[in-house]
Amino acid sequence: MSYTYYKTPDGAYFGTSTTIPEGCVEVTHDEVEAAGKPSYAQLRAGEYPPLAEFADAYYWQQQGDSTKMEAYLAKLASVKAAHPKPVQGVV
Repeated sequence: MSYTYYKTPDGAYFGTSTTIPEGCVEVTHDEVEAAGKPSYAQLRAGEYPPLAEFADAYYWQQQGDSTKMEAYLAKLASVKAAHPKPVQGVV
């Protein structure tokens, strides 16, 4: 999967393959590299599924249907796998 990089109005960089938050502008990979590699948290932030989707999944799970929650958690796991948290002490 390839990612497009964006810069937020406050100057943070992130990569995403999902919906772009309002006010962000597309930037080149070179600009991202020149500004410093975005953190795993910045990369994850633009790809996490919306909290409204979680709320709906939670509601339906409480009603006995876990289908939406399973799908939501699968999306979450996919984002975490794509941008793993660095291990301290490893460069």
